[in-house]
Amino acid sequence: MIKFNNFIYPFILIISLGTSGCKDDRFAEITTLDVDRVFSPTSLETRVVNQTGVRLTWKAVSKATSYTVEVYASKDESFSGEPKRVVSDILFDQVPYTITGLSGDTDYAVRVKAVGVDIKDSKWSSATFKTSTEQIFKAVDVSKIEANAAFLEWTAGEKATTIVLSPGNIIHQVTADEIAKGQATVSGLIGETNYVATLMNESKVRGTLSFTTAIDLGGAILITTAAELESAIKNAVGGETFALKSGEYLLSTDLLISKVISIKGIESVNKPVLINAGFIVSDGAALSIKDLILDGKKEVASTFIYKQFANGTYGDLHVQDVVIRNYKNSLLNVADKSLINAVQFEQGIFHNIEGTGGDFIDIRKGLVKGLTFVNNTVYNCVAARDLFRMDADGSTNFPSENVILKVSNNTFYNVVNLNTKRLFYVRVTKNEISFTKNIVVNTDGLLANQAATTLKTVAKNNYFNAVNFTATSSASIKIDPSGTTLNPGFKDVSNGDFTISNSTLKENGIGDMRWIK
Repeated sequence: MIKFNNFIYPFILIISLGTSGCKDDRFAEITTLDVDRVFSPTSLETRVVNQTGVRLTWKAVSKATSYTVEVYASKDESFSGEPKRVVSDILFDQVPYTITGLSGDTDYAVRVKAVGVDIKDSKWSSATFKTSTEQIFKAVDVSKIEANAAFLEWTAGEKATTIVLSPGNIIHQVTADEIAKGQATVSGLIGETNYVATLMNESKVRGTLSFTTAIDLGGAILITTAAELESAIKNAVGGETFALKSGEYLLSTDLLISKVISIKGIESVNKPVLINAGFIVSDGAALSIKDLILDGKKEVASTFIYKQFANGTYGDLHVQDVVIRNYKNSLLNVADKSLINAVQFEQGIFHNIEGTGGDFIDIRKGLVKGLTFVNNTVYNCVAARDLFRMDADGSTNFPSENVILKVSNNTFYNVVNLNTKRLFYVRVTKNEISFTKNIVVNTDGLLANQAATTLKTVAKNNYFNAVNFTATSSASIKIDPSGTTLNPGFKDVSNGDFTISNSTLKENGIGDMRWIK
């Protein structure tokens, strides 16, 4: 037994020494990995840009001198058939790498491989994406939109087969000459109608735009002077449309609206300017105005005033594509017991409405059953007052009525600049407020702080330099914690140009849509 141990111990010692002697070489082999090909790119991500482009990002690969990208029209990553696009010799300094000019509304699969020198290419890394609907239509030249025809333009040389207009399902067959010029005139339209035009290439949408045809004076009454307008309104019997030529109309008195009438500019580009325009709406009346500029010259108190005439009940107020500026008090004033069916402001620009003796929309003893405020720009207004005010007296006078207030896709700049004032000062008993996709910039005001204010839907809004809208230490103040705080990058605020440069806000369609270009 002793002899056996004497034999084993030296043997173990020799093995131990041998193992110890190999230790450094063994670790060197583990930390130095020799492979016969470049590693595959990792963290491949895709982002669709400008409808038909894709921006690709991935992490750099050791030993890669360049990268190759292939794009296939496919929903999956089988990569069968021929690729639609192959790009070689991409340097990592070019990443993120953008591929443009793909087809719109199409599923794609993309793959990337790393390429080195004196080493095999890597295996592919892949992902899928879907492009957005194309937009090769150019902006509408409204001076070329007539009552019964529209001149439309798109990128010259880009193929298309038809232009489809709705309503009416009007189909215009695109000719080879129109493709070469990128221009077509579509006829057979109806005056003063909102159309949506879709440019098609077979079954693919290549562009979409909307426009409104000019007024067809068929049944309208032509107005050329302020005296004519004042007389026409005074003597209206109801149902008239007054069509104003471009120019200035210096009014000598407030306009008393006692019937159901419409007042519209003939040209949407060169809007008629009504100076010292104030509208006083009486019982039973309804008013629609469009394509006008209303200038109070800081002499007129409010633009639209509803006064009590035996507990008045009113039709709709519809204000579209109107510029309203330089009023001392309010845009809309309903001080007395008045029930208004619906009020709609859309695609307007409102500035320098001071709020000296009232709030921007100021409804005290009256009630508006439905108020819609969509695609407007409001700037330099009511610095020390509220924007939307609806007092509890409205519910006292009309207890069965519910107020629906929709505020969407607006741009608000430098309004409500006191931290005790609100965008929504709503105290009617029954109300539902929707506040979505708006931009609010440069205000110390609040979103709301009244218990009665019912913010039913608040979503996709952006607040920049408007800190009281997203955070508060007070339980009584209502905020929007989901709102973003991005700088819109307005183009030229001093000249009323609120075109936004922030790509995220543009892609998500936030704010007044006229500024997304």
